[in-house]
Amino acid sequence: MTKFVLITGSEGDIGKALVKTFLDDGFQVLGLDKLNPSNKNLDSTNFIKCDLSEYVKKINYRNKINNNIKKILPKNISKLVIVNNAAVQILKPVDKIIYEDFETSYTTNSLAPIFLTQSLLKELKASVSY
Repeated sequence: MTKFVLITGSEGDIGKALVKTFLDDGFQVLGLDKLNPSNKNLDSTNFIKCDLSEYVKKINYRNKINNNIKKILPKNISKLVIVNNAAVQILKPVDKIIYEDFETSYTTNSLAPIFLTQSLLKELKASVSY
């Protein structure tokens, strides 16, 4: 049985540390990030380039990413974990923040984790032990 984790934002400093920690704990890791892969702990078989804002906004893009995730998922998962590490932070004075800033932040930070969870809900439920 395989322990498997999907980590968004796997190319940032925190993401790289999460990848290493889960690998050290015996997990198979799948990283998602909009940046090109540079994490030496991940290779092309366990990394998907993914812009989470586009993932939310474009159904065809989302379906493609979801299909790629499902192709990588092992059949015999004992534990499935999603770590929603990717985030957009708008650093402006409050009076300078515009609608598009809120939309970008909300899309990546709130909607993308919900859609990813929905796409793996069956597998998540199957890996739950009580």
